[in-house]
Amino acid sequence: MSISPFKILITIILTSIFTACSGSLPLTDLQSPTRLAITNRVSLAPDDYALVDLRADEAQVYVTDSANRLYILDRNALKTIRTVAATGDQLTLVPEHHRLYVAPGNQYVLDGGPPMIAVFDTQTLAQVGALPGRFISIDSTHDRIYTGDPLTLELEQAAPSQTQAAGIHLFDGKTLTELAVGTQPGIPVYNPVRNELLIVAYTVYTADAQTLTVKQDLLPELADQEMRWCTGCAQAVAATIFSGSTTSGGAADSLLLELNVEGGGKGSGMEASQRWLDARTLAPLTHGPALQETCGSQKWLRPAIDERIYRSLVYSRYQEIHNVLVEDLAGVHGRQVDGLALLYADAQTSTGIAALSSEQNLLLDLAGGTPTPTGLWPAFCLIGAGATEAVASADGTIYGAAGTDLLQIESIEAVQADADQMAPRLDGGLPQWTSSDVAEVTLQQSPNFAQDKTLYWAAVLNGQTGLGVWRSTDSGESWQPVWQGLDHLRVTQLGFSPNFAHDHTMWATADFALIADPLDAQKNGTASGDAVPETAIQKGRSLWKSTNRGDTWSLVATAADDAGLPREFPDRH
Repeated sequence: MSISPFKILITIILTSIFTACSGSLPLTDLQSPTRLAITNRVSLAPDDYALVDLRADEAQVYVTDSANRLYILDRNALKTIRTVAATGDQLTLVPEHHRLYVAPGNQYVLDGGPPMIAVFDTQTLAQVGALPGRFISIDSTHDRIYTGDPLTLELEQAAPSQTQAAGIHLFDGKTLTELAVGTQPGIPVYNPVRNELLIVAYTVYTADAQTLTVKQDLLPELADQEMRWCTGCAQAVAATIFSGSTTSGGAADSLLLELNVEGGGKGSGMEASQRWLDARTLAPLTHGPALQETCGSQKWLRPAIDERIYRSLVYSRYQEIHNVLVEDLAGVHGRQVDGLALLYADAQTSTGIAALSSEQNLLLDLAGGTPTPTGLWPAFCLIGAGATEAVASADGTIYGAAGTDLLQIESIEAVQADADQMAPRLDGGLPQWTSSDVAEVTLQQSPNFAQDKTLYWAAVLNGQTGLGVWRSTDSGESWQPVWQGLDHLRVTQLGFSPNFAHDHTMWATADFALIADPLDAQKNGTASGDAVPETAIQKGRSLWKSTNRGDTWSLVATAADDAGLPREFPDRH
């Protein structure tokens, strides 16, 4: 393929501009009545530390950082009321009992002593007790507390007496009096719809909620692996109950079991393979809900938008691969978009937020099932919302962590959002990234550029994030994304028909890596404890065609490499 000097020059100039750009852009009006907006931003953690977890009740917001500090803020003003030293950074809030628990989780205990869970009264803001263990789960109906420590290889190989001594502890919630100690170590997770305890301990067991006696292994296939604790071996790492939630079209009471594969430096493959069960019957679900991406300990479901569910698929082995799988409410696959890492979806505004760079996120319009860029946001991760998913859904406020800063994010009227200038927009510009990102930029002028002043732009960041195709009709003064129908966003080549001025035909070639949905194995009854093989990734190159100057695209062909694609435009080879 030959590259014109004009293309090389403009690519160098654009790349220099992008790497020098900072992260704020002016605002423009929206046609929709509401949009997501950052309504408050406060700095909490000191430099070199980061925010870790968050919970909120009607009056206060509770935040921890990596220095084991607990910040208590007034919810309305988002002003710090109190900062206290804690014994960990993982939060559990029980507003009906006015209790907040701060647990160490998997973090290292600095003083070398036994891990302890701090208990705070949310009315007096005073610490009222401490419980042994790293993880905690609450039965708020019966006011019972369960604490435990993860099962490790060292603990499993220890003497039976040591293993049994590390079992689950049961406490009375009012008095913090110990009621029982089980013999099975692990992470406790209370299932309220069955009044039953789950114990995550390489596999996931059910146990009696009062005696802590183990009853059933929910993942017996893990025991059938040739080895345990080995590189390439699957093990359960988490269990989560979603009770009374139907936000993404899943069962009203669902149980998520997450499995990870122990991996070396090359990566483990599929990130946290998911098994969805009915929380009442423990039967496998034919299709599972989708999760919002979070950096805190709280998990909640991603809502359906226009009766579509946006499921994130991530595969990490030597290189990260990101897909977004679009399904209907029955779990039937629609589009699968390569090169897009969707972090958050908001049903009220039909808005999505996708990862872009270390300083920017990409704002998307998800209406109609086609993720379309509409703006830029500061890079952040979703850290929490209300005490429960139900509270979060009713309140509509979410919180993000951006390094040491806490962001308050709400769906508000566009007029107010514009006045507050808290939601940066593209405003006719192109996405930005930092000098630490590796960008492959493609810029081509229309063959009829002297008359139509049209430029086309595409970019791939760090080999994994695709920015699709963008078009300018005013010599680069303003740009609009032209993604309609384009499912492979890592576009690396653009070409045009020799008669482009009349037939408006152009082509694009892109890299793609499509991840097989791991839930399909569960749907088909073939799920196992084995690692997702690399053969589950369909990799190659694709050729796309547009006959309307890039407004819409259709797939022409795919192949294992560029040489296998039809030669549709002269300068493709």
